Amino acid sequence: MTNIDNRGAGAIVAEAQIKSDLAPMAAMIKGLADVKTKEDIAEFIGGYEGGLIAGGKPESSVKVMISRARRIAKTWTATDKKLNDWHGLKSPADGQKLVKALAKDCGGLTELYEKLAPKAAETDPATDQGDATDSETEASSEPLASEAPALRHLYSEFVQKAHDAGYTNDEIKEFIANI
Repeated sequence: MTNIDNRGAGAIVAEAQIKSDLAPMAAMIKGLADVKTKEDIAEFIGGYEGGLIAGGKPESSVKVMISRARRIAKTWTATDKKLNDWHGLKSPADGQKLVKALAKDCGGLTELYEKLAPKAAETDPATDQGDATDSETEASSEPLASEAPALRHLYSEFVQKAHDAGYTNDEIKEFIANI
């Protein structure tokens, strides 16, 4: 037996990791407080993208992260027809309430993004066609879960997160080889 409390030290690391995973979600909700319109979303996403690039995130990760932020922002503002229909949103207040409620049970932005996704198998094909006269809404509509990002983008994000957590390329390769 040692005098080092490894279990306690591990718990401290876990707590720090959980807090760090929740920090971007809290910042996202705080940042969206003044976002009300599609134009506001565009500005917000532009700032988010610029911050990610300035922070050294690879382009493939930036695209994925922007997609997540955009879905959350569109739900927050209730500006996407497909998301509004899926979640039954009638106003931005409904969207804000939904995002805040789901965020309480999520471990980060990725989980919140996934919970906000309309499910492809459960959508009604009749309503999925949209109104032919509403091409702007249809063009900006949220993609279905079946239109998920390519695996290479997901892998790139995994590698980036592993590096951020302190893992080396050799450790990542070993892990991949074992799964």
